[in-house]
Amino acid sequence: MALNFLNNGYFAGSVGIGTESPQSGVKLDIRGNVRIGDGSSAEQDIHFNNSTTEWQVGTNNAGNGTDNNQFYFYEGGNYRLTVQKGGNVGIGNTSPGAKLSLYDATEDVSINVNTG
Repeated sequence: MALNFLNNGYFAGSVGIGTESPQSGVKLDIRGNVRIGDGSSAEQDIHFNNSTTEWQVGTNNAGNGTDNNQFYFYEGGNYRLTVQKGGNVGIGNTSPGAKLSLYDATEDVSINVNTG
């Protein structure tokens, strides 16, 4: 069965995709794989909002001035974590030049390692 909405659609209860019994207490219950994006846009992301901030998780090919086909976490107007297609990871850095690149404008970068 297909549902087509020409404008806005509204569901009063839970929606299940791939299940006839959506989990109680959630609005959307998806069982199986999910594809997000059309494969042709420069940026695809999901927005998570609460009362104090908005996080985005997604992929882009040019959104931050680069063409690196990257996966990112974005919050408060800043890219917090970037993973490029070659495997380089940037924390506070959208163009990591190494496997792990850390950047903080205050030059106060620290790494804590806890054991046991």
